[in-house]
Amino acid sequence: MIGWRKVSLMNKKTLTFGLFLIFSIAVWMAGKLTATYEDFAIIKLKLDNLPPATRLPVGFEKELKVKLTSRGYVFLLSRWFGTTIKVDLSQMLTTKNNHSYLYAESLLSEIENEFPKSTKIINLEESEIEIVLEHIKFKTIVLKINPESKLPQGYFFVRPPTISPAEITVTGPDEELDRLSQIYTENIDFKKHIDENYFSSNLLLPKNSKLAFSTKSVQIEQEIDRYIEFNQRVDLQLINFPKETELLLFPKKIGLTYKLGFKSAGKLKSNTTMAFIDYNQRKRNQTEYFVNVNNVPDYIIEVRLNPSKVDAYIREIN
Repeated sequence: MIGWRKVSLMNKKTLTFGLFLIFSIAVWMAGKLTATYEDFAIIKLKLDNLPPATRLPVGFEKELKVKLTSRGYVFLLSRWFGTTIKVDLSQMLTTKNNHSYLYAESLLSEIENEFPKSTKIINLEESEIEIVLEHIKFKTIVLKINPESKLPQGYFFVRPPTISPAEITVTGPDEELDRLSQIYTENIDFKKHIDENYFSSNLLLPKNSKLAFSTKSVQIEQEIDRYIEFNQRVDLQLINFPKETELLLFPKKIGLTYKLGFKSAGKLKSNTTMAFIDYNQRKRNQTEYFVNVNNVPDYIIEVRLNPSKVDAYIREIN
C-alpha cells in the first residue's frame, strides 16, 4: 500500500508540473502574440481588369513589401496564410514612357482593410510598381491536314477529309503572330481510321510559345474505300474530222485502265467511257493527237490511257 501511495503522489506531482508548464507557455505565447511589433509584411497583388488587348506574361506575379506596426498574431497569420489584395488596373494604372506603373499609395486603403484597425502602416518599400503587360493581337489561320499523312496502298478517299473547326484563332504578341502562317494536324495514320468516318486529331502547335490557341484538337470527317482496277481495250472515236478525208490511225485501239471503289462495284454495269481524238486539237504539220475521254461515271476515281497519244495520217479524198 505504501508503494502505491508513493507512485500516486509522484504522478500527481508530474501532472501538476506538466499543467504548470503548459500554462506558462500559453501565457508566454499570449504575451508574444498580443505584443506590438514593427516588422514587414508581404502583400500579394491580384491584378484585375487589364487594359484591352493586353495580358500579363506567363508566371508574372507582383508583391509589395509594407512596413507595419501591429500585434504579433497579425504578422504570424500573414506569414502562414498570406495577404492578397485585388487591384483594379482600369482605375489605377498609369502609363509613362511606354511603361505601365501602379502608384503604391493608391493601394493604402485596400491594404488597411486587410488588417485589424490597430495596425498602422509606416511606409511602403516601393512608391511605383511597374506592371509588365504584353500587347496582344489575334489572327485566324486555316487548318490543314498534315502533308505527311498518307493513305495505305490500295485505298482512296471517297470524300476528301475535312477539318472541324476549319479555322483556329490565335492570340499573342505581334512578333510571334507574324512568324506563324500555317498550322497542321499531327501526322495521321489513315490506316487506323479506315472504318471510321469521324475521329479526333491533335494540332501541331508551337512549343514554348506565348501564343494562345482557341483549340488544340480537331475533328476529322472522311470516307475511305478500297479500289478495284479494271483494264480493257477500246476503239478510238473520231470527232470533227472533215468528211472528205481518209484517216489512218496507229494504233486503232488503246488500253483503258480505270479504278472504282468496292462500295461502288455494284454500279458498274457497262462502261460507257469513250476515248476519242479531236481534229480541232491538231497542231499544224503534225500527225500526233492527244487522246481524250468523256462519259466517265462519277464513281470511277481514276482513268489512265495507254497510249495517251496516237499518230493519225490524213489524206484528202478527191
